[in-house]
Amino acid sequence: MEIMGTIESSKYCAGFVKRIGETEKWRNGERRLYMLQRSKINIFLILFLNLLLVFNIYAVEWQELSIYDAIHLHLASSELDDPGPYEFGRYGAHNLFDHDSSTCWAEGVSGDGIGESLYIGFEENLETIFIVNGYSKTKNLFYKNNRVKEFKISIFVGINKPGYVSEIFVFYDAIKFKQDTIIQLEDRMVPQEIAFPFNWKELNQFKKSALQMFVKDHIKELDDSGIEEDKLNVQYIMLLEIVDVYKGSKYEDTCVSDIWFLYDEEEK
Repeated sequence: MEIMGTIESSKYCAGFVKRIGETEKWRNGERRLYMLQRSKINIFLILFLNLLLVFNIYAVEWQELSIYDAIHLHLASSELDDPGPYEFGRYGAHNLFDHDSSTCWAEGVSGDGIGESLYIGFEENLETIFIVNGYSKTKNLFYKNNRVKEFKISIFVGINKPGYVSEIFVFYDAIKFKQDTIIQLEDRMVPQEIAFPFNWKELNQFKKSALQMFVKDHIKELDDSGIEEDKLNVQYIMLLEIVDVYKGSKYEDTCVSDIWFLYDEEEK
């Protein structure tokens, strides 16, 4: 009887161990399946995030810009005592390009002009931005009016189709580069040098991608108009937006006297 009991117990134990082994195999298989599914999910998430990154960089909506083509390619969001689009006002943005510190651009909204801006055209291989801050005609006028403390700089690629101009404007379809940057100006009347704060290799790649996207999006229109890709005018455009100011002692008008550019001639 004891022998039979021992045999039965051994069979029971063996069966129990076998079931444990089968259960463990099942669990291992389930674990491998779970890890495989998790791996697939991770791969999907990585691809999805990469697509979002591409979308954020390149799939920004196009916007239409109408920019003055007089003295220098430019457009101000507002001007003090603005006489209208067909006349140059006393404090118009055209004053920025005359190399004369006795004239200035003064924004024309109430308050300190935070958020007011300037579009300015520029060329490839820009190296240095020169800015004469404030209304630098006299020391008295300089400190009575606001001066720019911080500008936010954004870069656009604008594309102009042949013939899309008016008497005073050039019309661009523009797309914004992925990065912005903030520059700080000193509270001084002398010209200030700002190193161009963007990577030209990245900008040129963005310009190429923008042109390809534009042609793809407008292929029928371009074909119907007989416009070839090499006839499109592709232009770099800088947006300077007032972020912060040095307060004037009497007036709230924020002023800038001059802006000009220095290019790397070796790269042009």
